[in-house]
Amino acid sequence: MLPAKDLLATLKAQITAYDPAEAEQIAFLILSTYFNLSRTDIQMGSLVQADHLAPDLISRVNSHEPIQYILGETYFCGHKIAVTPHTLIPRPETEELVSLAIKSKPSSVLDLGTGSGCIAIAIAAACPQASVHAVDISPKALFTARANAQTNAVNVNFYEKSILDFTWEYETLFDLIVSNPPYVLDAEKQQMAANVLDYEPHLALFVPDTDPLLFYKAIANIALNHVKPGGKVMLEINQAFGPETLALFQNQNFTKQEIQEDFYGKQRFVFAERV
Repeated sequence: MLPAKDLLATLKAQITAYDPAEAEQIAFLILSTYFNLSRTDIQMGSLVQADHLAPDLISRVNSHEPIQYILGETYFCGHKIAVTPHTLIPRPETEELVSLAIKSKPSSVLDLGTGSGCIAIAIAAACPQASVHAVDISPKALFTARANAQTNAVNVNFYEKSILDFTWEYETLFDLIVSNPPYVLDAEKQQMAANVLDYEPHLALFVPDTDPLLFYKAIANIALNHVKPGGKVMLEINQAFGPETLALFQNQNFTKQEIQEDFYGKQRFVFAERV
């Protein structure tokens, strides 16, 4: 047994693939997950059994495998979310999108490209009276999403469907369509960190350079057919295509279109309201 504070320092020193601040955050996530410790617990001298850690843990971290995949989980909007190589790791920016979606107080929601289910689950938890539906093309992602909904004790209806070839056999119209679809250009791959490019699912990340708005065009068409009058569309976007994405909703069927920046000051969200 040794003090958790000492183990934190040891792990931080062993994590050489990241800068010291990132290494310390990864080391804390390891202690938090393996030993259920808070930062206060660590500082107060809680004792831990270091040999409980997986023997290949640090080598996997230093190979740039995301710590969330190694640990099998992360937190999103305060909810524990299982993640696998078939699901994207939720980002803080997407928490902003969810916060804004919740403020709209929807009664019926469609999440397009749900992945781990994190968006749908967070909305369902905050709006328990809402009917929440979520789709994804990947059956393996949907398996994880359903498990996450069960873990978080929320009711979300999941469907295996493609955004690009979307059909909806039900009469439901939605107050809100929300989505964080693929939007990273193939040309942007060379700028991406190894922990993203080498491990996260390309199916959920990339679009062709020749058609960067591929998914947003499809979503705009879905919204025309499946959003109630007065309903909203809320999307996470590629900051390089804010005006172009907004233009997809600038017609007689949508009003109050706007681009909103994230907390980094980047154009990150497009909102539109159905007439």
